[in-house]
Amino acid sequence: MTHGQSDPVICTRRSTTTARALRRASTSTLYLQSNGNDVAAGKAVIKSEEERRKIRLRAHFANDTWQKRKEPPLDWAAPLPDWMEKRNENTYLEVKQKELSGQAAPQGEERSLCTIM
Repeated sequence: MTHGQSDPVICTRRSTTTARALRRASTSTLYLQSNGNDVAAGKAVIKSEEERRKIRLRAHFANDTWQKRKEPPLDWAAPLPDWMEKRNENTYLEVKQKELSGQAAPQGEERSLCTIM
């Protein structure tokens, strides 16, 4: 392949994506121009969105590597291990969580963003 030529697969993907985006925009525009009264345009928008969602989730549903859960694990809300609790001590998120839950009084910012030259 010489300099300046692009990969045909990428070009095809781009044109397909562009065509899909234009089709979705045109169906949405038709529906909006009808003030929501055109049932056929509304159905076209719904069909277009269902197709878009199906394409977007194709890889998710085709993935057979991971077993999907029916419900969360029994120990989902168990306390964190000690080493993780220690690692999270005095982090910004922990301080804010304590403030929001009422375990600690709100603290003001300790640093200043002013610069004196």
